[in-house]
Amino acid sequence: MPRMRCAILALTLGLLAGGPAAAGVVQPVPDRQASENKMPAYPKEARRLEQEGKVVLRVLVGASGKALAVDVADSSGYPLLDQEALDAVRTWRFIPGTRDGVPDSMWTRVPVTFLLK
Repeated sequence: MPRMRCAILALTLGLLAGGPAAAGVVQPVPDRQASENKMPAYPKEARRLEQEGKVVLRVLVGASGKALAVDVADSSGYPLLDQEALDAVRTWRFIPGTRDGVPDSMWTRVPVTFLLK
């Protein structure tokens, strides 16, 4: 079997869970500069089983930029991938969303794609 390399793609655009942003509202996004924002590791067992998929997480980002709550909005279909995405994103820092220029807690969506190459 040819050697497989894994690549993990995470989209860094947050999308409001309920739809487009209202006037004066800026959505939270993952902070690309934050050193703790590590991409999820590809679980060894998932790699061995050749599992791939996209997990969409719902993240409540606090005014401080911390993830206050994280849950699975759309599963990859593989519990190992879903759990790895949850564990990683729980540690991420975000640029908080704002309402009329003031940081505020709000929900966003973060897609994480696990892809074997």
